Order: sequence, then structure tokens, then C-alpha cells
Amino acid sequence: ARRVAQRAGAAEMKKDHELCRQILLAVEGRKSFDGYGEEVVIPNCSGQQISYHVLLLHEQGLLVAEDEKHLSDEYPVWQPIRLTNAGHEFVESIRSETIWAKAKEIVRKSGAELSFSTIQQVAIEVLKKSLGLAA
Repeated sequence: ARRVAQRAGAAEMKKDHELCRQILLAVEGRKSFDGYGEEVVIPNCSGQQISYHVLLLHEQGLLVAEDEKHLSDEYPVWQPIRLTNAGHEFVESIRSETIWAKAKEIVRKSGAELSFSTIQQVAIEVLKKSLGLAA
């Protein structure tokens, strides 16, 4: 990860939760479970940005990925293979754009750390409330 940050610049390597969510949803939507040959393309994002965020999601245990860097590549090329069980659970909790936006808003207003685990916990509570399951 250090080589990626040095080559791409610090601003590009800031964790982008929206991009992480888009990658997870894209991987979930693939036709095959192993993902080989299906590159993730997100509009307005560079290959480096996607690769770096795939690496972060891999490290977080939300998806399985491999570095498919070739000698001609300038930076590591992390490609997602599939979601893990934890990745599927996370996607289920943040799939709805409304739930995702509300969870992020609640976390920001509270001043809590905007981490994926915090967003997921809040999203689950927002989802329960919307279903009438909250106490």
C-alpha cells in the first residue's frame, strides 16, 4: 500500500466510503462468483483509486482480492475476486441509498468516527427503525 500512496499522491489515497460502497455493490452484481476477467469500473475514478480501495476492502475482510500487477504496470493492481460473508452482510445493511445516506448523516452529526463499522452499525439501526423493529 505504501508504493501506491507514493506514486498516486496523498489526496488520491484518502479513503472514500462512497467508492468503497460502489465497489462492493459492483462485485456483488457480477455474473460469476469468482470475478475473474470482470474488471470493476467506476465512473470518474482512476484505476489506482479503485485498486487502492479494493486493497482496503480486502484488508478489512469485506472482499477477497488479488494483486494482479504485471511487470508493465506502474502500481499494484488489486482486483476483487468475490465478497466475503462479512462483505455480503455489509452490503445488505447499506444497499438502500436512503439508509446509506441517513446512516452517514447520523454518524457525521454525532461527531463519531466515520468508519465502515460505525456506518454499518448505524445503518442496521436505521433499517430496523424503518421496518418498525427498533425499541
